[in-house]
Amino acid sequence: MTRSSGGSRQPNRPNKDDQSRRDDVSDEDVDYDDNGNNNGSSSSASRSRPARRAPMAGSAHRAAPETSGEPGVVDPKRRGIALMADVILFFAVTMLISPIIAFISTFIPFQIITFELIMILLLLVRDYQYQGRGIGKNLMGLQVVDYSTGLPPSLLQSVKRNMLFFVATLLMGLVALLKYLPIDKTAMLLVSQIVGFVCSAYVLVLIPAECYFALRGAGGRRIGDKFANTHVIESSMDFSKFN
Repeated sequence: MTRSSGGSRQPNRPNKDDQSRRDDVSDEDVDYDDNGNNNGSSSSASRSRPARRAPMAGSAHRAAPETSGEPGVVDPKRRGIALMADVILFFAVTMLISPIIAFISTFIPFQIITFELIMILLLLVRDYQYQGRGIGKNLMGLQVVDYSTGLPPSLLQSVKRNMLFFVATLLMGLVALLKYLPIDKTAMLLVSQIVGFVCSAYVLVLIPAECYFALRGAGGRRIGDKFANTHVIESSMDFSKFN
């Protein structure tokens, strides 16, 4: 017996093109609405609009790494050249005004104003001029700023930053003034020897320590920088403002 073609209805087979399009949309790229209709209806309202997922961890879109709060270390050679330039310049200036110093000293019973004192005073305030650049640092494109605010240092900060180099010299100068006091010469000689030994040990420890921290310390901050709360940064040359 021949079966009639209308007696059995063949199920509708999906079109191959429709099937390939559905396979191209993966579950990772499409989010479905939780409130959609899941009862098998063919209505387009049963699914929400496809949404692009946020990039997963480990993808190419990574957060920027956190940077350290420490400032960058400037070239130690440039800092050394800046210091040498200041020393040479201030030495020349002091030599030029030395006749004036000698003239003023004739009216003062104690030799307080000396060549060394003028040099020390100039070096103490060298980082205050030109908005923290001074002469040497200005030529080298460097600047001293406050570590907390980034502003130019105050006069007190400049003095504190450089005074550690001259503690021994000032102390020896004070001991030299003992000869004007009515003190036994033997006692004065003993005090001078003790102070001289202490000052020599201080310098032998301080100079290498300052050099080490300038080279290897965090942000290149030496002991004087930490004492004055300052640090050295790179900056453009600017001689427009004296202080």
